[in-house]
Amino acid sequence: YPVPNPYLGPDTTICMGDILILEPGGSFSSYLWQDNSNLAFFSVTSSGIYTVQVENSFGCEASDEIFVNVSDPQVNLGEDSFLCEGQHIVLDAGPGFVSYLWIPDNSNNQTLVVIAEETYSVTVLDEFGCEATDEILISLYPFPNADLGGDKEICTGDTLMLSGPDGDFTYYWNGQPGGQNYIVYGSGNYTLSVVNICDSVSDVIQVTETEVPEVFLGLDEVIVPGQSIELDAGEGHDTYLWQDGATGQFYTV
Repeated sequence: YPVPNPYLGPDTTICMGDILILEPGGSFSSYLWQDNSNLAFFSVTSSGIYTVQVENSFGCEASDEIFVNVSDPQVNLGEDSFLCEGQHIVLDAGPGFVSYLWIPDNSNNQTLVVIAEETYSVTVLDEFGCEATDEILISLYPFPNADLGGDKEICTGDTLMLSGPDGDFTYYWNGQPGGQNYIVYGSGNYTLSVVNICDSVSDVIQVTETEVPEVFLGLDEVIVPGQSIELDAGEGHDTYLWQDGATGQFYTV
């Protein structure tokens, strides 16, 4: 009687997630796989040695085995990260792959130089044609600036609003956390510190409070035609402005 000749094929490699169907070939009366199952085929999803014993209609038996390797390539770009304006970072997909494909620029090197805010992904292939993908979000942050301008003067009773730069910053006024704007009510030195993940910078401004000038023209007066009086706005002021545009200290009515 003829001896059966089952053949599972040469040792092979499949990719993680794929399914390899083993079939011994031919038509046999019975099948016995390494796990004692007895179907005419066997589904492989993990690495290992797989064997089958078959019997033909004459009661003759034979067996074959195959080693199946499951390739599971891994690529890791790390956690989401950031870069500061004007700087760059290098993303590295790691060595040992046959090919690399970066998105969105379609380059195919192991590394990628990043200078802009974007979600970047890389797809790699190993020697068995198995694929792995990873992505990373790179955020872009500006360097902070703290420019309050020149020193300022305010009049007694007035207020002055100081403002920090627009952006995703943390603001500290005189060492205390606050918002982008700060209201000044009196004289003093005021310090703004602007902080983000890239840097921390500060600026100081001096605010001087000037007293409001006092002016007194006297009590209301009554004059007759042909009579005149001289009003005195007081000395020591820098400028004078009367209702008709006159600019002197004295005004004759």
